[in-house]
Amino acid sequence: MEALQHLRRDEIFHTIRLIYEDKGRVVDIRRTVFCTSVNLLGKMIFSTNVFDPHNPKSAWFKNSMCEMTKLSGTPNLADFFPFLRFLDPQSVSWEMAKHLKGVYDFVDLFIQKRFASSSEILERNDSKKDFLDVLLDFRSEDLTLVDIRALITDLFVAGIETTTTTIEWVMADFIRNPQKLYRVWQ
Repeated sequence: MEALQHLRRDEIFHTIRLIYEDKGRVVDIRRTVFCTSVNLLGKMIFSTNVFDPHNPKSAWFKNSMCEMTKLSGTPNLADFFPFLRFLDPQSVSWEMAKHLKGVYDFVDLFIQKRFASSSEILERNDSKKDFLDVLLDFRSEDLTLVDIRALITDLFVAGIETTTTTIEWVMADFIRNPQKLYRVWQ
């Protein structure tokens, strides 16, 4: 955690700068925190920003992440009546699979890009390696590319949604209770 503190600091300062540049406009906290979280995780895992609002694949990734989160909280008849699972009456499983494939495809782009620049990877020393480099170093029968893709996807899904939701709730609480915000600043 200490070794990556500079990434967190830089991304937070970048976000503050973007908010300050939009001075006078309404800030969409959820979108801002989402983008910050995605890019911070992207820098830790892939050594690069992941979310670019002008890139259609990034937009698809963001949409897929949001939809997967929404679907995971959707009551599903097949969960209450397992004999309906094969019918998928609400298409929850089908929708989840569609969005998961989109996220997998997005993560695969970064993995393929890393393999394309494999000579550069060999020249990196341990202090320059990111999480993907470390995972690829440990690739074996027990840790396949499919496992690596799933692990990275889990990190994005868990890290982005929990962070975004938590900060959104904290900000809402500060707005409702300004005295709490004042105490935090002291």
